[in-house]
Amino acid sequence: YLLNEDGTRMTDSNGDYITGWPLEIDVMGLLKEALVPLLMSAATRSDAGLTDAMRKGAYEGLYAIHKDPQGNYLTPVEVPCYEYPMSEMTEELREYYFKMLPLQGLAQGAQPIMSFNYGAGNAERVRKTFRLLLIISLSYSLVIWAAIMLVPQMFAGIFTPDMAMREFTAKALRIYCAGLGIFGIQIACQMTFTSLGKALSSIIVAVVRKFVLLLPLIFIMPALMADKTIGVY
Repeated sequence: YLLNEDGTRMTDSNGDYITGWPLEIDVMGLLKEALVPLLMSAATRSDAGLTDAMRKGAYEGLYAIHKDPQGNYLTPVEVPCYEYPMSEMTEELREYYFKMLPLQGLAQGAQPIMSFNYGAGNAERVRKTFRLLLIISLSYSLVIWAAIMLVPQMFAGIFTPDMAMREFTAKALRIYCAGLGIFGIQIACQMTFTSLGKALSSIIVAVVRKFVLLLPLIFIMPALMADKTIGVY
């Protein structure tokens, strides 16, 4: 929470506490700022102000946790501690990246193959490589998704012996990874765009998922659900 000079928590015009983390971001303002550059960039296949718009949004969102060269916060903040949500997110992120590392390695391994053949004008081999990458990536993500939906406690047990944490994780992990089954499609397409030198297309794929979908939903879902923690997941 952001603090006043007397150490009390800052409030906005509605009387709600102003937080520095999770980031206090004007989602609608960010979308309005970035929507036109995003559409223009997609239409012209060039950077039509998208980079500047996203940089400005990131700077404004991170202002509350800016630090000086000595590592001290420029704005007085209070960091509360919660028993499960924050620690649980750490466990979930560990599990998520643990499961996604093979997928990242596979996609990055396919990049030089596609890049070399694209440069050599061998379009047929590029298509075959992409098709194989897409099939394997999608198959892997679907298998991992099915395993998480069936036995989430098994994955939680890899990272913690705490039975209470495992029980909490089992419910949260199913929600957190519900869309994991189609993640193989996204990473295969994103890596292919990068290997073909289509950096803007790759950025648009990443930006749409993280900023157009995930970021607004992080703020919208907790407001619609009784359990705000599950809403964030």
